[in-house]
Amino acid sequence: MVVSYDLISRRIRELRIERGLSQAQLADGANTTMPYINHIEKGRKKPSLEMLISIAVALDVSLDVLRSEERRVGKE
Repeated sequence: MVVSYDLISRRIRELRIERGLSQAQLADGANTTMPYINHIEKGRKKPSLEMLISIAVALDVSLDVLRSEERRVGKE
């Protein structure tokens, strides 16, 4: 299985915006820093599995949603 970090970074940004969160708010929820979230969203950094789990929890989605191109309506 190939992990597409480009797709994951786009999905994190899309979901953050859909939920009305700033990068700073997502960073707080994921227990990291705003610059690190910015680097992830821009594809400059590849987050660890632990960080992806923290981000998914902060966005209230499963890891599958972060790596899926499908757009789902409602709670993920």
